Amino acid sequence: MSPRRAISLDEELLTIIASQGKSSPYVIIMAMSIVAYMLYQQLPGMPWVWGGWLSLVAITQIYRAYRLPRLPLQTHRSAERRAREAAVVNSVSTGIQSLSLLAFPFFTPFEAAVQTMIFVGVGVGSMVAAVGWAPYTLSHIWLTLMPVSILWAWSGLEGSAGTLGILIALVGCAYSVTLWLVSKRLYRMNEVFFANQAALALALDEAEASGLARTRFLADASHDLRQPLHALSMFSASLRMHQLNDRTREISINIEAAVTALSSQLDALLDISKLDAGVVSVKISLFDLSESLTRLCGEMQTIANAAAINLQVECPSEATVRSDPALFELLVRNLLTNAVTHNRKCSVRVVVVAKSDRWEIAVIDTGVGIPLEEQERVFEEFYQLQNPGGAPGKGLGLGLSVVRRLSNLLKVELEFVSAPGQGTTFRFSMPVGVL
Repeated sequence: MSPRRAISLDEELLTIIASQGKSSPYVIIMAMSIVAYMLYQQLPGMPWVWGGWLSLVAITQIYRAYRLPRLPLQTHRSAERRAREAAVVNSVSTGIQSLSLLAFPFFTPFEAAVQTMIFVGVGVGSMVAAVGWAPYTLSHIWLTLMPVSILWAWSGLEGSAGTLGILIALVGCAYSVTLWLVSKRLYRMNEVFFANQAALALALDEAEASGLARTRFLADASHDLRQPLHALSMFSASLRMHQLNDRTREISINIEAAVTALSSQLDALLDISKLDAGVVSVKISLFDLSESLTRLCGEMQTIANAAAINLQVECPSEATVRSDPALFELLVRNLLTNAVTHNRKCSVRVVVVAKSDRWEIAVIDTGVGIPLEEQERVFEEFYQLQNPGGAPGKGLGLGLSVVRRLSNLLKVELEFVSAPGQGTTFRFSMPVGVL
């Protein structure tokens, strides 16, 4: 399992700036075109002034749109260096836009107000889009807001704006300070967010590594864990061969039943652990489907008889498939165990029919069925239908979880249909093989 990499704030900033670099140039060129039109009205005989400035704005914005989206992809460079380059590109483009402020003294008060509104809007939008990143905010403040404020103050003292110009200048300075404080707060909030994200990514990696270590331990220790149970089962069988009184025989039978139940539960835990640990490999070969299914049903016959279940196999004698026989049998065994364990006084059939170049295998029971609202949960680990408390004798609720993992491993599409009181059918298909 590769570690989950937390995205740093610098990397996220580069992504945001790259996105902004793709869209904002068009808006900026349109806004600066309005300023260029006002320049044209004031300087109609000097097209090289307004035309040259607008061309320079367009060139820098086109370069900005070309360069910024490529910065997040240059992972061979540090995020800090790429962010510095983005700040330089932004400052240069902002500075070129601000050259139009040299025409401020020639504008009418209305035109000066329009120019001010455009620069404030463009700058604030850029600052917010960059989540308060200091280079963008300072570039906007020192290259647009403060020069505009100074020009309004000059217009109030020396021009025609009067007291209104002074007030606008004071508001501009106060707004610049407020904008700086807001940007710092916004950036600090994002720092906290990404620090928490990095901590969460580390915690998830540690939790997954711990879970995987436990899973691999169970998978590796499966033989050692099963061996004592096998020995205990043999001792129990040996004990029953001796002459016992009724009470002792009853105890022996109970011991054997407990060992069988424990062995079944341990097998389910170990099977799912090995599947999750990825230590199970698929070994494809040809095998006789009829012989395999007949043997599996024979193994389940005693349990089926105890539950008054009629267990049958309907399989053509020539049915041969190409798959992993051991994993296939484990899949079918879990389906049969699920059907026999959770039903009584019904029939369970394993039916095989030919479908083109595949054999379709269905495990069909006429038991209690599964309500529609429960059908999505039957493949969850440790979930048991009508046994939420884990009543004894019903297993651990891992059988169908193992079935789902095995079907994924064998690349077979498992389907099932069920309805309360009408039983359940699990169906999948395997490729035909020729012996």
